[in-house]
Amino acid sequence: YKRQPLHENHNCVPAGIYGLSKNTMTRFAYFYREQRELDIVVARVFNVIGPGAGQDTVAGSVLKQLVQSQKDIVAKQDIQLGDLSAIRDFVDVRDMARALTHLGENKTQHLIYNLCSSNPTQVRSIIESLVEISGLDVKLVEKIDLARSENPSFSLGDNSRLIDNGFDFSYSLKDSIRDMWLHE
Repeated sequence: YKRQPLHENHNCVPAGIYGLSKNTMTRFAYFYREQRELDIVVARVFNVIGPGAGQDTVAGSVLKQLVQSQKDIVAKQDIQLGDLSAIRDFVDVRDMARALTHLGENKTQHLIYNLCSSNPTQVRSIIESLVEISGLDVKLVEKIDLARSENPSFSLGDNSRLIDNGFDFSYSLKDSIRDMWLHE
């Protein structure tokens, strides 16, 4: 198992039910594109981050806890988290929305496009950046039982196909994290 970016042609081996459902929908899309000659594009969206991040994401969950800590009158608060050592590929929600629009409005020659930054980032660094921006005195507590076992420890995409299609990214990871805090 090599830690390489996943290209759109990479053979998918889903690790859990979520990945299996995505892979199944991609197969349906391929079938309809080929058999019915429909103009279908599949966007493989990697880890979305930025303003309005949901609590179902690690950054959104931590942001909620930081905002709550800011409201509470507690000298130092613990934030409970799962495994922070995982490497992920984060893409700003605004770039993701623009990329989806781009793919919908422009002629695409391929079925699948990765919507990712192609930048490997440890989850811990995202959380530490959020804590730093908040200015709060919190302690990050990793709890193994909070980790999701079906999530791979390394997930990185190759966005060269999207870029070759004329898309360019506008937001850095630093922008995303800063704007998450400012949005709250």
